[in-house]
Amino acid sequence: MSLVNSANVANVPKADDSALMRRFLALPVDKRRVFQSRAREQGVDLGSLPIPGGLRDGRDGRDGADAPLSYAQQRLWVVEQLHPGTGAYNIPAAVRLKGTLNVVALSQAFAVIVARHEALRTSFHEGPNGAVQRVHDDVPFTVDYEDWQGDGTAVADRDARVQACARAEAVRPFALDVAPLMRARLIRVAADEHVLLLTLHHIVADAWSMTRLVEECTRGYAQFIGTGGAGTHVAPLPALPVQYADYAIWQRGWLEAGELERQLTYWRAQLGDDHPVLPLPTDRPRPAVPSGRGATYVMDADAALTTRLRELARTHETTLYTVLLAAYGVWLGRIAGVRSVCVGVPVAGRAKLETEPLIGFFVNTQVMRVPLDPKASFDRLVATMRARAIEAQAHADVPFDKLVEALQPARDASVNALFQAKFNHEIARDAVPEMAGLRIEPLVVAGQSSHFDLSLDTLERGDTLQIALTYATDLFDATTVEPLARAFPRLLAQLAQAPDDRLADIALHADVPVTTDGERHVWETRDWMQTWASRVAQQGDALAVEGGDGAWSRRTLDAHADRVAQALATRGIGAEDRVALLMPRSASWVAAMLGVWKLGAAHVPLHPTQPSARLAQLIAASGAKALIVAPDVASVPHVDGCVTLAVADLLAGDEVRFVNRSVHPAQAAYVIYTSGSTGQPKGVVVSRAALHNYVQGVTSRLHDFPEDAGMAMVSTVAADLGHTVLFGALAMGRPLHLMPQEDAFDAGRFAEWMRARRIGATKIVPSHLKGLMLAAGPDVLPNDWLIVGGEAADAELLTLLHTHRPSLRVLNHYGPTETTVGVLTHRAASNDALLPVGLPLPNVSAYVLDDDLNAVPPGVGGELYIGGAALARGYLGEPGKTAERFVPDPWRPGARMYRTGDRVKRRADGEIVYLGRADDQVKIRGYRVEPGEVAHALRALDGVQDAVVLVERDARGQPQLLGGYTGELTEADAKAALTSALPSAWVPSRLVRLAALPLTANGKVDRRALLAAMSTDRSAGEAKAQAGPSGEIGALEARIADVWKTVLKTEQVGRDANFFEIGGDSILALQVIARLKRGTPPLKISLRELMQHGTVARLAAALTPSETAPSTGGDLLVRLNASKSSAPALFCVHPAVGTVFDYRPLAQALADERPVIGIQSRMLIDPAWSDTSLDEMAGRYVDAVRTAQPSGPYHLLGWSLGGPIAMAMAERLRASGQTVAFLGLADTFVPAQQGDAPPVASSRDWTGDLLDYLVTILPQVDAGTLRASLAPHAGKPLDEGVLAAAVDAALTMQGQGGTPVAATGDYASLGRDELAHMFRVTAHLRALADVHRLRPTVVPVHAWWIERRASDDRERLSRAMAAAPVYEGTVASSHMQLPRTKAWIDDVARAVREVSEVSTLGVSVAA
Repeated sequence: MSLVNSANVANVPKADDSALMRRFLALPVDKRRVFQSRAREQGVDLGSLPIPGGLRDGRDGRDGADAPLSYAQQRLWVVEQLHPGTGAYNIPAAVRLKGTLNVVALSQAFAVIVARHEALRTSFHEGPNGAVQRVHDDVPFTVDYEDWQGDGTAVADRDARVQACARAEAVRPFALDVAPLMRARLIRVAADEHVLLLTLHHIVADAWSMTRLVEECTRGYAQFIGTGGAGTHVAPLPALPVQYADYAIWQRGWLEAGELERQLTYWRAQLGDDHPVLPLPTDRPRPAVPSGRGATYVMDADAALTTRLRELARTHETTLYTVLLAAYGVWLGRIAGVRSVCVGVPVAGRAKLETEPLIGFFVNTQVMRVPLDPKASFDRLVATMRARAIEAQAHADVPFDKLVEALQPARDASVNALFQAKFNHEIARDAVPEMAGLRIEPLVVAGQSSHFDLSLDTLERGDTLQIALTYATDLFDATTVEPLARAFPRLLAQLAQAPDDRLADIALHADVPVTTDGERHVWETRDWMQTWASRVAQQGDALAVEGGDGAWSRRTLDAHADRVAQALATRGIGAEDRVALLMPRSASWVAAMLGVWKLGAAHVPLHPTQPSARLAQLIAASGAKALIVAPDVASVPHVDGCVTLAVADLLAGDEVRFVNRSVHPAQAAYVIYTSGSTGQPKGVVVSRAALHNYVQGVTSRLHDFPEDAGMAMVSTVAADLGHTVLFGALAMGRPLHLMPQEDAFDAGRFAEWMRARRIGATKIVPSHLKGLMLAAGPDVLPNDWLIVGGEAADAELLTLLHTHRPSLRVLNHYGPTETTVGVLTHRAASNDALLPVGLPLPNVSAYVLDDDLNAVPPGVGGELYIGGAALARGYLGEPGKTAERFVPDPWRPGARMYRTGDRVKRRADGEIVYLGRADDQVKIRGYRVEPGEVAHALRALDGVQDAVVLVERDARGQPQLLGGYTGELTEADAKAALTSALPSAWVPSRLVRLAALPLTANGKVDRRALLAAMSTDRSAGEAKAQAGPSGEIGALEARIADVWKTVLKTEQVGRDANFFEIGGDSILALQVIARLKRGTPPLKISLRELMQHGTVARLAAALTPSETAPSTGGDLLVRLNASKSSAPALFCVHPAVGTVFDYRPLAQALADERPVIGIQSRMLIDPAWSDTSLDEMAGRYVDAVRTAQPSGPYHLLGWSLGGPIAMAMAERLRASGQTVAFLGLADTFVPAQQGDAPPVASSRDWTGDLLDYLVTILPQVDAGTLRASLAPHAGKPLDEGVLAAAVDAALTMQGQGGTPVAATGDYASLGRDELAHMFRVTAHLRALADVHRLRPTVVPVHAWWIERRASDDRERLSRAMAAAPVYEGTVASSHMQLPRTKAWIDDVARAVREVSEVSTLGVSVAA
């Protein structure tokens, strides 16, 4: 049969089209593929055929029939498994209704909507082959009504109460297995004003759906008002041609037949194989588990700018959406420092006409890659994005989760796959819906959630454009985001004004200047030697220098320098010549250096311990004409053209008076060699002007320096680290103390040397200092000023310093050798979370620039460039390298900048924060990772003293992180702690605990030695691991591997292979979870845990015995009697105290009839656990119950707070197709439902709760005495000491006449700590109960109440359940004595017996 003849869309009637599509969908998938292929060959587009209605009915027309999830629903189902109980995917709406409202009509309108749309009668469940949606014929829906108008609250307070209520409703989670996933709350705030809070879960609705819902609600309300004769006739809506489940079945059937693969081909080509995480300028590392919290900053583009943007769109024959998407990409590229950005864009997903009237989750997400070629113009970018938008629309049917599966990005529960920034553009609806005489006003609710790192939402409203930027508060502070957000409208103005400019020339105009400048200063002297000469003239006899070879006054030191200068001059050495100094730290070394300078020559400091060949290389490269050596140098190299002179001979000469030669400020002061990336050293030539400016500038920072304090130099002479104290001491007229080399790395000798002198200041490398302090304590510190530099200083060091020496002033000092010792300083404060490197010294400028030399705004990372008086002349004899690093300053014609290669960011106050070397960044599984931030997290762990994280390449050439640390924490514990705190890509592949971090001669961490040490450790570790684990952990690994093999359909799974890198995806992961749960013993893991511990070995290690679920449901279930009966057990849910002691009398009474099993609080047995909601608890308890009893009928009983939990459990069991034969509520807690205070987070007074708790469980307590002792603490934060004392007092309370009252019963047998912990559990559960909402239930309820229980509680329960209990009994008892009252026990036993007999007869109770 020709498909053209039977499937021509234009000629075949619609009924035939539907029939053809129905036949197509009924075919097996392989035949559907053939059918689709032939249709395409004949020019027939099956995708244009309509969706047939009643597809779910064709499967099974009964209530609760299962249908597959749509791909969009499946994505949210996965999210729920990752973050159970989250409210992040709620869709809240809040409106004010002004006028006379008919509440009954409004409720009827909602009921009709629920009846009309199957999506609102749908629940979601885990089926044998994946998640399913279950449509119910009848789902009760009520509008919760509350009347606040008569409570006497002021208008402002009432508005705040409404806001709090709306925020709580917006985030209150749904249980996906209980329909409806919609709730409405109506609050009367005045006689003619109501607030309606409407919340739906995204899995059954989207923004389009909310519009439909409002339209149908207003229409239905008018209709019900009209039926009462008070309005006009409203025509009924036409019947829906299809329902959402039909769409889900059609979508899968059509895409599985080859259409999905066809469209995926396009997206693979567009998005490629590399999917890096967008490196946004966050304020904090990404948490392992996002909270979903967010905030929004709102701006406007005025009419003039909006007009220009629209004109630009018209020029390109496109829409404003395309222009704004391109501009958003430019903005993201600028703040992230990348050349390509992927942006998530929601699309309606309702291309099929029959889906337009439906409520359901149709919206899809497309990933648009925005290429940012710096040479291209914005005009060209808009044209590119126009073409891509058209192409994307033609391939818009690929569900986002299928795109993720196809592209296989690195999976991480902490980050959204494929994109982290979202964009959405809408055009505002001008018409506000009317509601039969009511005026509807949207209510803006403060408080946000954020599903992505950044989300830009733009709204065209008339002539203007509203711009809203939402950001994840896990990652960003408002102080960072808001200035960046304000730069976006300015960027739009630039792009609209000059769309033909190169993107490289487009900068984000921030609120601050381009440069951070140090103060401008003209010094009194023009050369450092003039400063020294003045010190000699002022106090010639004052101590100048003390070293291992003696202590000399200023006059003596200067005289020795004259001898050196004279000796060199006689050998023809003069201005700009170089003289090498091969000497250790000593007074002679200082004299030799000064002598070289008196000539106008430059000195080249060399370290005596370096190999002779290396020394010869440096001397030759420097072109030194003379080499001055100390007497104890072991090996003196011989270099042609360089004369070797012994310093002892020079200093022993006759006294001379050498007149300093006139020098030019640009002449060289010294040449210091730094290591180069090629292994060849580079000689940095520093001018005398630069050195003079540095010395004057840095000493100006060291104010309040005691007159008698000296300065200690403890670092190598071959680097410029020590120049701060070397020249600072001589310039300030302070004694310079030179520590012997052998003392510098021995903590004990270091401390002893410091104690023997009055050291006011020293400069040292942070890692060197930390090692000294951990070994010898605060005696290694100077008295007044500590200067740290040479490497990044961390907050942990600052804490250590503040603890041991709080009065010590700490100066963080930064600067490459090429910028003369240092250029930035920061006076550390105790509250520095991340120690900045600070602000520029006088006459120095700092720039933070991107790759195109545009200035970046505060908070954004960029490369640091240095300008001004600090710059060195360049590299000796290497003009090419000099030109590469010393580049023209675009803001100051004729000036230069030094490109540091360091990544920094500038704070809002101008302070600069060091982020790391640009070449230190590494990309791991798509993440751009800063090893320094990982090291910071490692140091923050208890039991870790110091840590370094390095990058190494594995056998495949892939980068990996290696962490070395010192301290007591085991490697396994360190890895576990990092895994729980950081994204998986940030966790080092290997952690090695070391006795000490190896250091170089000048105190920096020796990275080569560290890598060697870790490699040695790895070799031993790998050899040990070859055999693999054994025992219980080995069996667990084998079991996990077997499940993976089955699910992934592979024969081999390595213990270190990552599930998501060997073919696994989120859907297959759910199959793994289900199979492990069904095994013996059942293993309960979450999708988040599987993503965090992605290998067999790591997952097995994470599943400790306490986390495996024993066959009886784990420690949650407690057997309360020894019944041997085979009857189904009665499961009793704990009250607020968390224990199940009180059910024992009932359990004993039923011992001959059935087992009684208590469900106790997990928080009671696991102090680290914290429940998040009663619904979440109910889900966990159902899992435990079904582990012990896999199928119904089930019998549930809840006393006190256990009542609402038992109700939630019953609904979950019923929604999953199980029978609940008995649901008993014993004097149940009834949460606020209607007419009560809004359910916001509890702020109860803990002292009142404690008094109530102790009086309740310990009858001997004298309430008056205890109340008086607690009164001073009322309204204050929980005080653990007061809590312990109160419990002690209650346990030892005396009765009348002063006689002690013996504590009796289960609770009294517990000690103080147990009772205190139980109170914490009670307080927490009460707070959760305050915000819980009961749902209508179809499960029959048996209720018992004590005589004094208020009748309104009973009525409130009936309203919340939408039905009265099938049985209500009243018992003469108190609340606490009810479970022990014989009349109640007998009545419960009777009721359970009767419903069991009904079940035995085969009568359905509730399923």
